[in-house]
Amino acid sequence: MRKRIVLLSLLSLIICMPSFADEYTPKKNPNFRAKAFSVSPKRKVYFTQGNLISQRFDDGDIAFMTNQYDVFQTFSAKYPHWSNMHSFVPDGKYLPSSQILNGKTQNEVQYRCLNASEWEFLLESRPKADLLQSLAKVNGVNGYILLPDAWVLPAGMKFTPKAMTFEGNVYTVEEWKKMEQSGAVFLPASGYVYSWSGFSYVNENGAYWTSSSASWTKSIGGEVRFDNKSNAHIVYTNGKEDMMESIRLVYDVK
Repeated sequence: MRKRIVLLSLLSLIICMPSFADEYTPKKNPNFRAKAFSVSPKRKVYFTQGNLISQRFDDGDIAFMTNQYDVFQTFSAKYPHWSNMHSFVPDGKYLPSSQILNGKTQNEVQYRCLNASEWEFLLESRPKADLLQSLAKVNGVNGYILLPDAWVLPAGMKFTPKAMTFEGNVYTVEEWKKMEQSGAVFLPASGYVYSWSGFSYVNENGAYWTSSSASWTKSIGGEVRFDNKSNAHIVYTNGKEDMMESIRLVYDVK
């Protein structure tokens, strides 16, 4: 009798496992619309729907956060066994869309990280750059908004360029749906990780890898940083091998 109970319990567990996996698998964001962003005088890119995440148990699964404002540390119940912190990405490394669970496309595309010069152009040199970015808060999550080149503010919405604090632009989930349907991109302030410590500055500091190293040494990595006192800018971090930060991939407009 005891063996039968054990077998029935195991069978029930196995039957429930697929639904559990489905429930926690990152999904496509139906509200997100990829719009073009200039990253050089001759190159435009589309941003992906959310930060890159990967399974922590080396089974090879890679995906994008379902929502742009999702932060692993804040929404960890939605992403068990996943992490959104990554070691440095080498320049020129591409990820085929077929390798990303919710990043598959009808025609194969190559996802990549922007390099430091592309980020600098996006933030400083593209037409109307200062009007197309700002600190913001979405669904209670602090972060940074980037707007596409051909931006049109949705009816009834407000946007303050280069606000001085995260509270300069505050959006509910429903309000944000309207913004991202027009192509708005949100980079959550996910903080970062040192190899010898835990998560630091979650919801306070945004730290995103570029694909570039400093020109004078490969041990220093280029990154995009922002916090409640400064808009997004490029910095270089010493000892990049000891750091883990967020990654938001793009793919080229053909």
